[in-house]
Amino acid sequence: MQKRIRYVEVDTVCHGGAAVVLTHWNRARGHRFAPAFGRDFHLDDLPVDIIPSLTVVDVLRGGEDYFYRFWGTESVVRKGFEMTGKRLSEAPTREGRKNGFEQYGAVLAERKPLAIVYNATYLSSAAASRQLTFRFPLSGDGERIDKIITYQNLRQHPADWEDLYDEMWLAAGQPVPNRGYRSRSFRAVGAGGAPTAGTAPADRGS
Repeated sequence: MQKRIRYVEVDTVCHGGAAVVLTHWNRARGHRFAPAFGRDFHLDDLPVDIIPSLTVVDVLRGGEDYFYRFWGTESVVRKGFEMTGKRLSEAPTREGRKNGFEQYGAVLAERKPLAIVYNATYLSSAAASRQLTFRFPLSGDGERIDKIITYQNLRQHPADWEDLYDEMWLAAGQPVPNRGYRSRSFRAVGAGGAPTAGTAPADRGS
């Protein structure tokens, strides 16, 4: 049976901005399993062109819900809605809520960064697009995951990820899902824009 969402080791697919975030995350955590947000890991230590592509959630009651502390401007533009200061359970689409709870739950269970491939449909577009999302755990006490930071290059054309996407599914012995467009080679595109202050919204397919 074909998996709807595919999880892979971050190191195997880290490119561009995701690699920058992973390097900063590793440096900030030192020998611990995850760094503390605001003490070890600071958004303003990252390049300014990376910040708009980030979101940060607080983990509520062990994963019963998630509160969006930071929502980068690229998410507002690409996804078509703003959820600053809201919870994942308040996301405007059922798909977004389902994907969010499943993916954040996987980070809580694995206790390590995850790269995640899945299809998402956003309010800003009727067509489903391929998403490659990177999620990183954060911990204030060195034991409990209290926040999760997410990086998505939402300026990347979905077709640019297809070769990597196919490789990941085939490596797991899964048939590659049908696509509505032809494959193109990978092309890294830098994220841009200005950071969004305050808390954040729920990603629909993230």
